[in-house]
Amino acid sequence: MSAILSKLRALLTDIGLDGRDVVTSSGGSCAIRWPSGTWVDLEDAYRRLDRAEGALRRGQHETAARDATVASAVFRRRLLTGLANGWVDERQRAHSDALYRTLVALADAWTALGNFALAGTIAASAIRHDRFRETAYRQLVAAELARGDHGGARRAYEQLVRMLGDELGVSPSLATTTLIEQIGTTTRD
Repeated sequence: MSAILSKLRALLTDIGLDGRDVVTSSGGSCAIRWPSGTWVDLEDAYRRLDRAEGALRRGQHETAARDATVASAVFRRRLLTGLANGWVDERQRAHSDALYRTLVALADAWTALGNFALAGTIAASAIRHDRFRETAYRQLVAAELARGDHGGARRAYEQLVRMLGDELGVSPSLATTTLIEQIGTTTRD
């Protein structure tokens, strides 16, 4: 461990920080103490995601779109690739969840702002990211309906029905079936 800490301190020193002050160790544990005013992109992305979700609740759709766009740029990057342990796995799951939430916030914001094509594209991206969550399918259906593409809405719904039935043995939620009834699709099994 001391060799790793030494390399980390040297790297920090190379970028202009005092590696010994930033990375400290004592009694078999180590800590990183960033200088005040240090900006950490991942921390900022989580703050922006929270602000975007809050802005959506308050009807501030432009603010939500702006904050979620910045957050999505950070969350799209993979976190701690090549590492595997309980702590890393937990961080990677949280990171993946944050990306999904960011995409959902973006799709909601762009739907409210009337850009249904972009909202649909973002919802489809959220589906590719996590195909087992129903919210993005519902967003895609709503975006297609708003664009007047009833066939696209029906295809998105049928994709969800197949995935839920084949993979999980369940049916879509009432919220989704109510939405799809707008185009006259039979939703009861």
